[in-house]
Amino acid sequence: MLLETDDLTKSFGGLVAVDGVNIAVKEGELRSVIGPNGAGKTTFFNLLTGVLRPTSGDIRFEGESVVGVEPNDRVKRGISRSFQLTNIFPELSIQKNVSVALQNKLGYGRNFWSNTDSLTDLHAQSLEILDRVDIDEDPQTTAAEMSHGEKRRLEVGIAIAQDPQLLLLDEPTAGMSKEETRELVEVIESLNDSCTIMLIEHDIDVVLELSDQITVLTEGSVIADGTPEEVTNDEDVNEAYIGGKV
Repeated sequence: MLLETDDLTKSFGGLVAVDGVNIAVKEGELRSVIGPNGAGKTTFFNLLTGVLRPTSGDIRFEGESVVGVEPNDRVKRGISRSFQLTNIFPELSIQKNVSVALQNKLGYGRNFWSNTDSLTDLHAQSLEILDRVDIDEDPQTTAAEMSHGEKRRLEVGIAIAQDPQLLLLDEPTAGMSKEETRELVEVIESLNDSCTIMLIEHDIDVVLELSDQITVLTEGSVIADGTPEEVTNDEDVNEAYIGGKV
């Protein structure tokens, strides 16, 4: 397994946000995590990426525990993430946003804010990433000028600039039109050819279309885990979520 959690738990005082979660994700899989607001989905992602430290339990990536490993070091090991809210540098160009993300990966970390225009490999790779996430705007356009859907795809581009083995996407289609959602779904499908993806998503149509496996959380606990067919045939899940409350 690429990623496994064993009885993963996170408490905030008397509130148990993630409660004994066991999950196993195979390499190449696309796994969706669904559930109502407050189910613990984003807290779960924060544990996987090292933003939060678990109260108890274990997280193994490629067979090794990453509990206690700092977020930046998890990125280096191959875990990358996009967030619920768009997380870009709006004042920078589209290409510079990706270039900044590439600098550490290519060994230019100490010159993080230096002029990178002369770095040929950085330039070429940033354009390649923009193509992978289907952004055809002028690369020198300021990111603030992009549409919401384009900004979300740019954020995915920033995440894959780290060349992850595991890509975590937190509500990537939030606030998108149907057309923008369709464009991002196609990007996610293409990226899944080269990396494992975990997805938090409220659009059940997107979840059912993309997922190999679905994990359903409520009140921090897993209530169902299986293929889209298995999950949609689960009476409790269907009543609570598939019927319009995802």
